[in-house]
Amino acid sequence: MPEKKKFRLVLLEDNLIVSKRVADILRDWPRGELVACYDTLKGVLEVMDTERPDILIADLNLPDGSGTTAINAFRQTNPDGQAIVLSVLAEGPIVVDAIRSGAVGYILKDDDSLNILSALDMIADGKSPMSAAIARHILEAMHAPMATAEPENDVTLTPREIDILNAVGRGFTFKEIAELHGIAVNTVTVHARNIYRKLEANNRAEAVYEAQKMGLISL
Repeated sequence: MPEKKKFRLVLLEDNLIVSKRVADILRDWPRGELVACYDTLKGVLEVMDTERPDILIADLNLPDGSGTTAINAFRQTNPDGQAIVLSVLAEGPIVVDAIRSGAVGYILKDDDSLNILSALDMIADGKSPMSAAIARHILEAMHAPMATAEPENDVTLTPREIDILNAVGRGFTFKEIAELHGIAVNTVTVHARNIYRKLEANNRAEAVYEAQKMGLISL
């Protein structure tokens, strides 16, 4: 019996540490082959026609643009291709924009309920991987009333908390953040809890979203 053709995967992620971690995961997927990794929008757009990936896994925040541009171009050059967003951003309009650009799945980098490999299996089986949190954000964005005023920012984060939150927003794990700053993982966890409490957030994605909205960080 002939071996089934493997899906060709391309990863678009500008954070080299996160890219290496995700690439290692992708290489373990028996149904696919990781053919290339890119860290800029320009880089992946230049080879979209030649690489001809079946599945694009793309971050949204890139140094030279948005991952939605890559997704849109990917879908135009390969209408049968499938794109998955892998991001820490969970703001309703951002999620909706990514889906409208052609993404068929959206995974949060800190989402434990739906890992990358199971998402790829769903894509291969013709399904759309999307966590419950993301589905909720889409529904909220669809039904949210128009904003009338910006909320006042009375939250103060320490310099260390801002450093950690910026790292979280770039997709680092707590272990990687601890190594970057030369502190214990437990210390990072304590800082994260304080950040969540101050921002009234339940997870990393909400914390990053609230901090961006308040102007505390800029990714």
